[in-house]
Amino acid sequence: MTGALHLPVRLQVAQEQEIDLDAINRHTLEPVTADDIFTFSGVCSNDRLDSYFTRMDPVTTLRNYAADLNNGVSLLGNHNIYTAPFGRSYGGQLIQDDTDNANAVRGDWYILKGVKINGESTDDTIRAIKAGITRDMSVGFSDESYRCGSCGRDLWDWECPHIPGLEDENSRMSFAWIENARLREVSTVYKGATPGAYIDKARAYVQQGELEENKIAKLEQRFQTRFERKDGAAFLCLKGRITKI
Repeated sequence: MTGALHLPVRLQVAQEQEIDLDAINRHTLEPVTADDIFTFSGVCSNDRLDSYFTRMDPVTTLRNYAADLNNGVSLLGNHNIYTAPFGRSYGGQLIQDDTDNANAVRGDWYILKGVKINGESTDDTIRAIKAGITRDMSVGFSDESYRCGSCGRDLWDWECPHIPGLEDENSRMSFAWIENARLREVSTVYKGATPGAYIDKARAYVQQGELEENKIAKLEQRFQTRFERKDGAAFLCLKGRITKI
């Protein structure tokens, strides 16, 4: 699948974080000092089931994310790749999240103080992070593949009848593992995008008349999208009642 997808994370500022200047200066042309920069860290991904009914594969995707963060990933605003990054990652590691022992990736980022980037002061950005105003972030990734959590097949394999967000034949909620993804960037302004692979699959099933109307309505409500039916009809769901219009 081409393009980048965006999923939200929660920023965690480490007030007493020890700054690894050697790791940071691997990414600079001229060495910076601790006084030159502001650093923060946070768990940027894990293998829990998310609101898009996907889970990051810990063996491939999460390990890739940790490696990408160590190599340096741009910190952007609003996933706008046509603007200059105002920060950069300098570390990443695969950890066990204390909350429920989920596999997770923790990243470290730095921002240069006292400069203007894209017309905005980095000092203002830093103050917003410290004050808890800038809290939500979003990771952009690409090159991923999807594996069905119910049957283990590639989600695009038509032998796989499952669609994330709907129950399978065993009354379990279907989801998809995201495998082999690479981290492209992290943004401080959340702009979530529903992963499109299984949306496209659902759309194909709908157009072929292979999904019941109540299941279609459930998918439309969950993913805030509309599926055109086989006969071209449109439906409106009001207070749980489906009406043809």
